[in-house]
Amino acid sequence: MNANDPTLKEYSAFRIYSPLIFSLFYFMGVFADEKPLLAVIFLIFIFAVQCALYHVMATAEKKYVVLAIFMSITISFSTAGFNLSSYAFYWFCIYFVAFYFSRWIAISFFAAIMGLALLSAKIHHYHFIWFYLPVILPSLALLGYGIFDKQAQIHDRAQRKSQEQLAQLAKVAERERIARDLHDVMGHSLSTIALKAQLAEKLGNAGNTDAAIKEIAQVARITSETLNDMRAVITGYKAQSLEAHVRKLQNSLEELNFTVDNKLQLPNMTAQQETSLTLVLTEAITNIMKHSKGDKVLLHSEANTIKPGYWSIRVQDNGNLEHYNEGNGLTGIRERLAEIGAQLAVVTSGGMQLTMLIPKRDAQ
Repeated sequence: MNANDPTLKEYSAFRIYSPLIFSLFYFMGVFADEKPLLAVIFLIFIFAVQCALYHVMATAEKKYVVLAIFMSITISFSTAGFNLSSYAFYWFCIYFVAFYFSRWIAISFFAAIMGLALLSAKIHHYHFIWFYLPVILPSLALLGYGIFDKQAQIHDRAQRKSQEQLAQLAKVAERERIARDLHDVMGHSLSTIALKAQLAEKLGNAGNTDAAIKEIAQVARITSETLNDMRAVITGYKAQSLEAHVRKLQNSLEELNFTVDNKLQLPNMTAQQETSLTLVLTEAITNIMKHSKGDKVLLHSEANTIKPGYWSIRVQDNGNLEHYNEGNGLTGIRERLAEIGAQLAVVTSGGMQLTMLIPKRDAQ
């Protein structure tokens, strides 16, 4: 069978073989009247053959299923003269055709079986009520059940596939989040470590050992904090509040001789807003430390008067910006702000100015 074809192999053994309990109707005709012992033995043997064919229909490849159905129908029709209840296995054949094949094939097959049953009744002079009616009603029910069972399995497969795709997308998104977070956190910290290590080297070469040792001690402290931040990123949460993180960023700037005017008054935020802004501000400050040629940084926040449901955060330095290309850092900032419904405006005159427009918590 094709990998996308419905199959009973997905079901338990009990689910597959429990319907055979209805095949016991076969024995109503076997013992309905007195038959020679050899005839009874023969009909019991036929029953065993029919059960074996049922097993093939339930578990084999499609080409063997077709052969088993054909053989079962042939045996049932041929033995109708010996056993009034030989129709019992018509029911299963109709179910398997409805399950494995298209709806129109199943309906056509059902009509053909009804024709065979009617022909058997006429040939063997069986009464309509006692022969034909027990064929048509269960067969009609199993036709519908086979069609329903097939559609249910197709739906379940599609749902499982959709869930697998969603799980895969979630894994990809989580990997991207971790990669982005590590870039933001590690980028800032490693930039600070590199700058302080260079400063320590210069101080050491100049003979200022005490100052060099002080810078090395700060490198050790920053390295330890970076390890903690990295663990926080991997576990998906931040150990520090946004305010504490901003103070840490301010200290990093001041250690590099920037004058920081911190006027951030942060409103009540959601956890997602706080996490995103922590990383956005880290990336913004890291860019200043790496690229700015100025010595002053302004951190400012205020309610937005143009959009009452928003508030603004501004990060600005007074460096002389010679050229501006939006690289991974600003792209990451835009992506993080988009996740919380925020926007970014960039102004490059008189230094670099990033203005973030953040929706208020009660406006979301």
